[in-house]
Amino acid sequence: MYRSLNQNYSQIVLSVSNPDLGASPSSPKVITLTLNNKWNLLETNPNANIVSATETATTIAFTTSDGLPVEIKLALENPCALLNGTPEAPILDITQPTYTEAGSIQVSSTIVNLSFSLDEITFDNTTGLFENLSPGNYTVYAKNADGCISSGTNAVIDPQPVAPLVTIDSSLSNKSFYAPAKIILTADASDADGTITKVEFFNEANKLGEVVTGPYSFEWDNVLAGNYSITAKATDNDNAVSTSEIVNVNVACPPVQLLIPDVYAMDPSVDLKNTLYIGYGPSSLTLTALVLDNQAEAYSWNTGAKTATIEVSEAGTYTVTITYAGGGHASASITINTLDVSCGNNTDKVQICHNGKIICVAKSAVQSHLDHGDHLGTCSGNGLDGSTPVVVYPNPVQDFLNVSVTELAVNAKISLYNFYGNKMREIAFTTIPQNLYVGDLVVGTYFVVIQNGNQIAQYTIIKK
Repeated sequence: MYRSLNQNYSQIVLSVSNPDLGASPSSPKVITLTLNNKWNLLETNPNANIVSATETATTIAFTTSDGLPVEIKLALENPCALLNGTPEAPILDITQPTYTEAGSIQVSSTIVNLSFSLDEITFDNTTGLFENLSPGNYTVYAKNADGCISSGTNAVIDPQPVAPLVTIDSSLSNKSFYAPAKIILTADASDADGTITKVEFFNEANKLGEVVTGPYSFEWDNVLAGNYSITAKATDNDNAVSTSEIVNVNVACPPVQLLIPDVYAMDPSVDLKNTLYIGYGPSSLTLTALVLDNQAEAYSWNTGAKTATIEVSEAGTYTVTITYAGGGHASASITINTLDVSCGNNTDKVQICHNGKIICVAKSAVQSHLDHGDHLGTCSGNGLDGSTPVVVYPNPVQDFLNVSVTELAVNAKISLYNFYGNKMREIAFTTIPQNLYVGDLVVGTYFVVIQNGNQIAQYTIIKK
């Protein structure tokens, strides 16, 4: 019989007899052995002699009352099972190294006072931390204070590639862009253990483009108005990927300057602007939607027309709406008036203001009156008093056009457009008056646009 007395001591009780066949059994001999946790005998017994004792086996020899010699061998298959028990297999926490670092293994256990080994021989590690390990396969063992060793636990140190570093030009968030914008996206990328194979640029999850060689710069064209979240993603030769911080980019609709320049039936110097004369002159006026810097993509008039210019023959307000590059819209309006200048008994003559008096002359005489300063209609309310703060003269003009204002703003400019809305020239408005040379232009109608601070004025001139 085996029994454990406590953590450190065990006891074996033997009952031995020699029953012969057909004979009464001999009196049993009782032998009690007390052993420590090293399997050494602590107490002697007069009924037995200990022949040998080790940590794993003990041999007991004695003679029965019948004179029969007996030898009993006791052996332990696992002596640690009789003691504190074999420690449990270690629980591992493995730090995977990169290509430029060494790996480590951290051992944890619920059992205290353990020592650890990677070869099951040298148990000189009591912290459970193995550092600076090269790549490879390892087996970790634990040993308790009684010398019992756990089963091994495998660990693999598998180097991981170093992810590349990538940053994107964050100054984009501080810049102003107008649609349709051209934005240069720039990133810096490097890899500590290899090379960069590509840098991709994204707006959220939408890929905009990629660059495979440095410098990593991508031109993003025709960007519409909106808010964008831009990132750069770098990939190295190990297919490791890193993504930059987000840069927020805002693209605004451009400040569109849409004009419908004033029109004149015949001569801007003597005609009322935006006026059709009944009884003399042309029966229609040509209205032109003038978009500065050629931003327009589509035109839509309230008459249903879809062109930049329209012909009108009736009084009324005419409105044009444009759709311009970048997705925005702008509208402008002009009001056309009519003035009946017919006179005479048969309304076949024309009313003229001559030297402050109204006269009625034949149509054939009208032009000569207009040439020396008379004008059509009555002598009051003609709107030709020159009270406008911007003065453009002479008109008609042959060589130099003069533009004058009462106060000149910084960055003022003068632009000249032909009848079809094409910009012919543009100069800085830096002095009063400012001269604009038009002597090389062909004869015809032109539009002058003056931008002076927040003021925009437009005039129609005749080049003769």
